[in-house]
Amino acid sequence: MTSRRPAPGKRSVRRRPPVVGLTGGIASGKSEVAAIFLRLGALVISADHEAKDLLGTDPSVARKIRRLLGPSSYTSGGLPDRSFIARRIFSNPADRRRVNAIVHPAVIARITRMLRSERRGGKYPLVVVEAALLYEAGMEGMFDAVVVVDSTARVRVARIRRRDGVSGADALRRIRAQQTNTSKRAVADIVISNRGDLRSLRTAGRFVYRLLAGMRRGPG
Repeated sequence: MTSRRPAPGKRSVRRRPPVVGLTGGIASGKSEVAAIFLRLGALVISADHEAKDLLGTDPSVARKIRRLLGPSSYTSGGLPDRSFIARRIFSNPADRRRVNAIVHPAVIARITRMLRSERRGGKYPLVVVEAALLYEAGMEGMFDAVVVVDSTARVRVARIRRRDGVSGADALRRIRAQQTNTSKRAVADIVISNRGDLRSLRTAGRFVYRLLAGMRRGPG
């Protein structure tokens, strides 16, 4: 039995996994693409999940949100009232900007720590950060590549109405509260077009996963 060791005078170099940002407008299908990447072996970090967790667990964030939106933003048990917060930020652009200014830096700091740890460990072939507001939060510089999932407004409105039980007007308001997919496509490294056909989306997701996982980098 032989063991493979570096030749004398040479050091083995651990290749770190590519770190990829995954984004797209609300109801564009990015969560489905994230699930495809997860099933294929990627580590997937959800910025939305981390933001929701920070609202409930970070005293500094909670204190600032209460001060901005009032006591109704949290329940008597100290948990964030997500429905109240959503209504405020989707109906009031100024409140939305102020909430993002509170939450985004905390989310970025947490994800940065998670990525630093994963780069040292290197257990996964690909690390993906799913973030609806990736560009809005200025996160694009954190990644080796950014993937945008794109879909039509008609398909997105139908998904939001079915998923959240809101009117078409409310669905459009949520779409318009974010940066347009057109501007996201213009600066993306890879665009996955999702027209509502789940089988085609999965095929595209598997292809992009193989492409990205082959981008393993040197240390750093």
